[in-house]
Amino acid sequence: MIKNRYILFGVALLWTVIAAVFFQYWRVHEKNRLETLALDRAMALDAYMGEMIRWNIMYGGIFLDSSVKVPEKMKITPGGVLATDGRRFTQILFPEMIRLLSAVPDKTRKIRFHLTSLKPLNPKNAPDPWERSALLRVEKGEPRVYGFSKAPGNRELFRYLRPIYAEKMCLDCHAIQGYHLGDVRGGASVTLDVTDLIWAFSVNTKKEIAIGIFLWIVGLALIFLVFTSVERRKKYLVDLKAMSLEDYLTGLSNRRGFLVLAQQATRLIDRVNFKALILYFDLDDFKQINDVYGHKEGDAALTLFSQVLRSTFRQSDLLARMGGDEFLVFALDTGESCEKMITDRLQRNLEEANAESGKPYFLKVSFGAVEYDPDRSAFFEELIIEADRRMYENKAAKKASGGGADDDGQH
Repeated sequence: MIKNRYILFGVALLWTVIAAVFFQYWRVHEKNRLETLALDRAMALDAYMGEMIRWNIMYGGIFLDSSVKVPEKMKITPGGVLATDGRRFTQILFPEMIRLLSAVPDKTRKIRFHLTSLKPLNPKNAPDPWERSALLRVEKGEPRVYGFSKAPGNRELFRYLRPIYAEKMCLDCHAIQGYHLGDVRGGASVTLDVTDLIWAFSVNTKKEIAIGIFLWIVGLALIFLVFTSVERRKKYLVDLKAMSLEDYLTGLSNRRGFLVLAQQATRLIDRVNFKALILYFDLDDFKQINDVYGHKEGDAALTLFSQVLRSTFRQSDLLARMGGDEFLVFALDTGESCEKMITDRLQRNLEEANAESGKPYFLKVSFGAVEYDPDRSAFFEELIIEADRRMYENKAAKKASGGGADDDGQH
């Protein structure tokens, strides 16, 4: 039973470990999925802004109302251009266009696009601490840098930065900073407020954790139910086998059980070549006990005699109730004069049982004994028949001498 409990505990522990490993894998997978989703959004915004820059360069810059304050060095037409409606417009370089575009969504605190550099021409393009660290990394060869970070107000941010390389058209302005063609001169930085996205993921995560715990509990319950079912089936089969091989009243083997065990015992005896004794017992006057005191008392008499047999013989000997009031014993490893020694011990134990039982009757028994010798070729069941015949000779002799034995055996 203890071993079975260990097996149950081991299977439950294995299921728990599997569930824990799967949960950890799922957590990593969900974190990667969140990161991939945020990265896709950041790269999409970066690509969109890149197209805006190319569009600006293609058309030589855009015109902006002159009322908007723009640094002089970012103006292509410092004096501006007068439109037909009287308004004045200033043509600006694309970096200023990007700065102005990125400033609009930044007011909502959701998206920020920023062109930055470790050597900015415009102080407004100076990097923040995260961007500075990312720029140092891309200068060392990393293709891009990204990750989550915290912001004031319990906000969750996703930061992304890719390198901007010095191109031929860039050197007109940036060559004085020491940049050469192909150098990393800065980075395109994207900041996304992903607080809502992480909250949505956390809500979904809580639901999935609850489902996972439920499935884990269901798994444990199924393991327990299957294990219990298997154990009950094993017990049922054991009980069924015991019922088919054991006498229900006395707990001794029945005829079938005795023959099964005797077959195994005779193989052992034949191999080690020692003698054994077959003894057939029949209670005397058993019919009278049933008739006078009832079948319940008859059952008690049979149980009492089975206890006498247990106290007389060894645990290695085979004891059986063959039916009715007949009992059979296969006493193993017996020596010379063993029959008399056994029957004397049986008689003493029987007398003690009669004295202590307080029954209104005394148990008496007739018996017949046959030696089992491995050197003889007689079949085991023939020896049982011979022991039975000798038991009846003993019973008849007792009856003839006035011992009062009846002939009520059931065959």
